[in-house]
Amino acid sequence: MQEILSLTSFVVDFDIKKNLKQELQNYKNILVIAGVTAFAKFKDKLEYAISGNYHLTHTKECSFNDINKIINECKGLEFDLVLAIGGGKVLDTSKYIANAFNLKIITIPTIAATCAAVSALSVIYEDEKFKELALFKEPPFKCFIDLETIKNAPKRYLIAGIGDTMAKFYEFDLQLKYAKANNIGVNYSNSFGKICSNLCVDLNYEYAKSLNDDLSFKNVVMSIIVNTGYVSRSINIEYNGAFAHATCYAISYIKEIEKNFLHGELVAFGILVQLLIEKKYNEYEKLLKFYKEINLPTKISDFIKEDEFLKHIDKIASLVLASSDVINLINRGFITNLDEIKNALIYKKEKE
Repeated sequence: MQEILSLTSFVVDFDIKKNLKQELQNYKNILVIAGVTAFAKFKDKLEYAISGNYHLTHTKECSFNDINKIINECKGLEFDLVLAIGGGKVLDTSKYIANAFNLKIITIPTIAATCAAVSALSVIYEDEKFKELALFKEPPFKCFIDLETIKNAPKRYLIAGIGDTMAKFYEFDLQLKYAKANNIGVNYSNSFGKICSNLCVDLNYEYAKSLNDDLSFKNVVMSIIVNTGYVSRSINIEYNGAFAHATCYAISYIKEIEKNFLHGELVAFGILVQLLIEKKYNEYEKLLKFYKEINLPTKISDFIKEDEFLKHIDKIASLVLASSDVINLINRGFITNLDEIKNALIYKKEKE
């Protein structure tokens, strides 16, 4: 039985400009796609690393509007590489452009909030709300992780990244459990992903509370960007999410939440919801304690006043239940209902 698994190679250092310079010597016409703030912070290192002219364009959101704007801007121009510099939405836009132009892509994440720098998909938004996933055959072929740049970014991004990273273990663990219960074979790539997913939790429990230490900081960054991306790349697409991401996208239905909070913050809360639905109360308490120590959200009132949330709770619980990830679990025997989801969303035991 054939298996094909391609993973992004990476270079990590506190200053990657010399490594990047050596790499970019292989390319003559480079399309640089960057966030405005990210470019300003990385500009000196980029200009050291890149020889000759390059075409620079900026983007902020990963939407078809932004994507088509760049595609139209670049018509008639020839490139041999896309170089993406920025956060997750910029990197996702860049991956879509690179695939549309059939070009190689190198990513330079300037924050550690998601695994976008090494994943083979783009999360598309419309009017600041999740629209769809675009899936690609290959991930970026190289990723340059400049720890100095990431360390100078707001810490909130890194903490949110920890939440998104830990979800990869909990969601895959649940999906794999019900796949095995249905006698669905686990191939090598999924087994590899399962071992990697353990580090998504273990590295953060061990190092996330001492981020001022360089080794701890590096381990946490690598868990977020590389480890999570390797899991995402190696496991079946239908195993990449469960209740945590379903909750994230469902509560984003409320525009105030979508506007004011990061993806990883919403996913982190979604893990707690999932553990309650699974009735894993000891694991819930352990994770709750950890979240409080590193300042991740633990309850719905961290996002919005509960009275306001309750106006939308029926709709949000329905969106969770209608998620393709949750439907996949239900089809394989997982039992839940709207009342159980609603209770998990507004769980109160931590206040007792």
